[in-house]
Amino acid sequence: MDQVTLANAQRLLQLLDCLRAGQQRSPLFQQLSAWGLSLSHLRALNLLAPDRVVSMRELAEELGITPPSLTALIRRLVHNGLVERRPCPDDSRVTLLALTAAGQALHRDLESERLARMAHLLSGLSHAEQALFLDLIDRAIRH
Repeated sequence: MDQVTLANAQRLLQLLDCLRAGQQRSPLFQQLSAWGLSLSHLRALNLLAPDRVVSMRELAEELGITPPSLTALIRRLVHNGLVERRPCPDDSRVTLLALTAAGQALHRDLESERLARMAHLLSGLSHAEQALFLDLIDRAIRH
């Protein structure tokens, strides 16, 4: 890796740290912390939203974790009333997972908040600059 790219990577890390530090934790995210929910829990909620019903095995594969790890993750979501376990009508050995109404509402609220934060971030740029910024991020990710 060349020195300019390494220096730019360091600058990007610093900018991302500033972005995180500059954002106040909303009451919604404070509630998630109080419930003991992590980013892994949020990823699981996202994969189940808005109304997917999937097997434990399928969700574990999508998250890239082992079934025992998923069991621990789901236990906390069930305890907080965000996810429910359902029997599979076709195979009694399979457990299905779905968001509860509370889980769907939480996901909706989180997505609205995330969208508002990103809109605020982009609002400092012109529409043309926004398009360029997003195109450059997209190109960097696909590289």
